[in-house]
Amino acid sequence: MNGGIKMKQFSYCIDQNQSISTCLDEFRKACPKDYSAIWVTVFTSIAKSNPIWSITEKIHEAVPDALISGMTTAGEMLSGRLCMDSTILNFMVFEKTKVKVFAFDFSRMSPEDAGTVLMGYCRPRKELVSAALFATLKTSNVKPLFRTLNQLPPEITVFGGGADTHQEDGVPYVFTYGAIFKRGAMVVCLEGSELEVKIASHLGWRPVGEEMEITEMFGDNIITKLNNQPAISVYESSLKECGEDCPAQDNMDFPVLLERDGQVLARMARSYTNDGAMLFTADFEPGEKVRAACGNTDEIIKLSEDIKESIAKFEPDGIMVFNCVSRRTLWGGNTRIVSDFLENLAVPNAGMYTYGEIGRFGKNIQVLNATMLLAGFKEGKSKGE
Repeated sequence: MNGGIKMKQFSYCIDQNQSISTCLDEFRKACPKDYSAIWVTVFTSIAKSNPIWSITEKIHEAVPDALISGMTTAGEMLSGRLCMDSTILNFMVFEKTKVKVFAFDFSRMSPEDAGTVLMGYCRPRKELVSAALFATLKTSNVKPLFRTLNQLPPEITVFGGGADTHQEDGVPYVFTYGAIFKRGAMVVCLEGSELEVKIASHLGWRPVGEEMEITEMFGDNIITKLNNQPAISVYESSLKECGEDCPAQDNMDFPVLLERDGQVLARMARSYTNDGAMLFTADFEPGEKVRAACGNTDEIIKLSEDIKESIAKFEPDGIMVFNCVSRRTLWGGNTRIVSDFLENLAVPNAGMYTYGEIGRFGKNIQVLNATMLLAGFKEGKSKGE
């Protein structure tokens, strides 16, 4: 891949077969002696504050220079494989890049104020390249923070995901060394003239049926009426055009598609009410046009080749993966159908199943659903440049 001794990624899975001490010992042996920054991201199934606190303490004791960010997950990923009931430690060791971690507790600071703090740091940073954003999307309205960060120059890459849990009624957390929040965000700013970050996404669902207009809403994620009729009845009517080979088994497994800023976004329904309103995992705006979506396994696998080609052409030294939890349950839980290419990419990669994927395409940061999002990292130029 990328020539020269630049950044390196080291990823480890802590489970019943491997302890955190073993992983940390392996990393210390493998870690280059010279570095500008060590950033470790923790993706964990453990949705309890005391064990999370213990994990960050052990990382800090073993690698005092490491800057820590993390969140709870609906499933962990290592080299394209699903890991359940585990913790992933993903170390990125940079040669020249600077890393800064911000921790925001939304029970003490509003997302608007968090955005103001971030912009105060980011505006004068001429070598700012990217920001990773881990947030409790399930329990917080993070849109005001997004709106503020949209003021960043469009070339600044933003990526990340929403914390989730393995249990449907579990409480998600975001955390760093010394802080853990039920409602909050971790933002990791990456600076350096040698650093490049590329994001690529894969949806794989196709629109079916006629466009439907959102004619009545409650809040920003509950659609009460489509085309002036109860939302669920219009939605289910559109799904009749899906073929029997679609992997979705239940109506709630089919996303709704919309377009913003030239980007096709999906929205997954969480539930619906007796009067026909639909509760979604991400936002809409009144008057937006949406369509039902479906796709068969062959189509989705074929489209996954596009994201493989895009990220491979970038020649990254490391990859983070943010995969919608809905993609974990399709195909009877056979997740390798659409993530197998990561195992064969010959680039270290690790990540999680999320409650919403965060990506910036163009000027605006968006929350995605039903999507696989990859963030590729490298220091230095690609071969041939």
